[in-house]
Amino acid sequence: MESFTDAKLEAAGKELCAKILKFPDFPQKGVYFYGLFSILHDPALRTLLFDSLLYIIKRDFNGKFDAIAGLDSRGLALGLRLAEILRVPFSHALHSSSQGGETP
Repeated sequence: MESFTDAKLEAAGKELCAKILKFPDFPQKGVYFYGLFSILHDPALRTLLFDSLLYIIKRDFNGKFDAIAGLDSRGLALGLRLAEILRVPFSHALHSSSQGGETP
């Protein structure tokens, strides 16, 4: 991971935000959907995203956490990789409407 600073994080945030796909009124009127897959598809942007997230986690939590939890599909895509890099357990949390039935 490149050496990050708060200033580099701010620049990275602006670059990433500019690349996020935005869909107003999707899936229904009044909801604004943000698509991260344009970032996840691009290796350089994906690296920038994970480097940024890792910097925030290490800066703000200083290694004092037990696991990473990811909510729904984007949480799975991001959280599983973060947990792997940080070598901590991962928990996937699904919204009740996303679950197909009983889960163990």
